[in-house]
Amino acid sequence: MRRAWGWILALVLVLLLAWAGYGAYQAYRGLASRVSALEAQVQAQGETLKALSERLGKVEEEVSKTPAPPISLPEAPEVSGGAAWPYVVGLLLVLLLAYLLLRFLRTPGKGAKKEAPPSSGEGQA
Repeated sequence: MRRAWGWILALVLVLLLAWAGYGAYQAYRGLASRVSALEAQVQAQGETLKALSERLGKVEEEVSKTPAPPISLPEAPEVSGGAAWPYVVGLLLVLLLAYLLLRFLRTPGKGAKKEAPPSSGEGQA
């Protein structure tokens, strides 16, 4: 009986190995078909690139044959001077305010001296 179990185990092992080998073969065939599809796609794209490069060469030839004006730098826009009167008015206002402020600060000192009675000898006698 022990010999039978050995043969059965060997047969199961061979079947498992055969099943795993068949799965690997199927995966290989799937990959091979994907590779061939990708090769066909790359070949088609290569042909498309060749056609596009030929068309680009023709366009470049046509462009080089057409006369064109010489390349030059664009002209700089003219800068118009801004109005100066707002600055003049602002400066005049600042000067007027400074004058009035200084006059206001100086006036109380002169008025206080004029209003105060002169200090003569009247207070001593």
